[in-house]
Amino acid sequence: MSVLKRNILFLLVSQGATWLVTIFLLILGPRKLGSDGVGRAQFALAFVGFFNLIGSLGTYQYIVKHIARDPAELGRLVISALRLKMVMGVVLAALALGTGWLLGYDGEVLTLIAIGLVGMMLSLLNEMVLAGLAGLELIAGSAVWQTVQVYVGSILAIVVLLTTKSLYAYLACFSLALAVPLVANFLTLRPHLRHVARRSPVTWRVLIVGGIPMFALAALSLLYSTIDIPIVEAVSGDEVVGWYTLAYRWVLMPIFINTIVATAFLPQMSALAATAPERFCALTNRAIKMVMAITIPGAVGILLISSDLIDLLYGPAYEQSVVLMQLLAPFVPLVALNTVLGTALVASDRHHRYIWVAAAAAVFNPPIAFLAIRLANDRYDGNGAIGAAIVTVLTEIFITVCAMKMRRRGVFDRGTTWFCARCLLAAGAMAAAVFLLRDGGLFVKVGVGAVVYGLASLAVGNVSVAAVKGSLDSVRRAGAGEQLTDVSGPAETAEPMGKS
Repeated sequence: MSVLKRNILFLLVSQGATWLVTIFLLILGPRKLGSDGVGRAQFALAFVGFFNLIGSLGTYQYIVKHIARDPAELGRLVISALRLKMVMGVVLAALALGTGWLLGYDGEVLTLIAIGLVGMMLSLLNEMVLAGLAGLELIAGSAVWQTVQVYVGSILAIVVLLTTKSLYAYLACFSLALAVPLVANFLTLRPHLRHVARRSPVTWRVLIVGGIPMFALAALSLLYSTIDIPIVEAVSGDEVVGWYTLAYRWVLMPIFINTIVATAFLPQMSALAATAPERFCALTNRAIKMVMAITIPGAVGILLISSDLIDLLYGPAYEQSVVLMQLLAPFVPLVALNTVLGTALVASDRHHRYIWVAAAAAVFNPPIAFLAIRLANDRYDGNGAIGAAIVTVLTEIFITVCAMKMRRRGVFDRGTTWFCARCLLAAGAMAAAVFLLRDGGLFVKVGVGAVVYGLASLAVGNVSVAAVKGSLDSVRRAGAGEQLTDVSGPAETAEPMGKS
């Protein structure tokens, strides 16, 4: 099994392993904390997220690209980055608390922010260790430790929800759990650092300047994608933020594939972009097919079962989340496509124009979102989040159009276009089957829909029986501990997911 396939496999297994406990928390949390509690927690985390972004500095992608192209850079890049992030974590934590105090946040919100900042500092350090591992394509082990982190944090959080129901303790569980992957991943990377650590460390200036483009892109993306939360909170209140947050959490479920693909493909894309453009395009198209095969049916499924899902799991208290999920459904495949195209632009050092697109979105999204939220708040009985959801989708459409215009020739070719069209056909068959079962239960609809989509994908040629057998055989061999092939990583030939 190739390095790329092994990394994708472990990331998929990790995601699947965390779903059970994540979904359980997604059900239990709103019931125990209430929509107000969920809204306050989300507001505090969104506030911390801005400072976490500043601390990231865009250095993750910078380090991954340089190590993928020259592994000898590992030691000096990672060691310097860890020192930088230690200092920045402390400074930013103090700045965040001071800003919150100046803005007049009450003691409860400031405490929630402080708890989130502990997680931020641990996350900044872990991100640099992960960058070193990703540059070497040693991603499988870190995926396992991410699963352990999720289970440790989630189990502790469940205990809190079933006992004290303390919002402080609930957030602390997730923040402190980040120490688990940090320690484990550093122990994995440490032997590799020993071989190259004697080289002169990179100056902080090099890391900061090198990461500025990615920092700018991430900052602008965070601004236009999260600014609607404080606007909704100001216009419609904590309860509506709770509805919106719940809808967003469920809508984001199919988007797990974005993170997996971006993490697994970035090192090889970076190595191939300059030396083998044709293989780079083939690899990018393969990534696009992978995300679209999952997110297109995911979006259709959200449209079809959101009402049943919210009614079964949350009852009337969250019925307003249904329309928000349905409005956000088109966001799923759009953001998936943008993730792959953006990763390809970063890997090929062609992301500078893409930054201007994000800047345009960051400039126009907030005022438009404010107007839409105010209008929706007045028209739809105080549910201003309806306006936020609509503007979110429109913004992502704008980003998609621009990203498609900037893609390298050969990316999203005719074969990839037809693959996406066949995904829509298969999803249409799934929708028809679920519609016929409109009086059935939620689990029946989900099960039948998944089976019909799988069979329809076989029928239209997006997957083949031989490909399925090959994938299962690869899983079996990986479980048996078979040695990796193609350990050099970047030399792998990119193959399409289905017929093109």
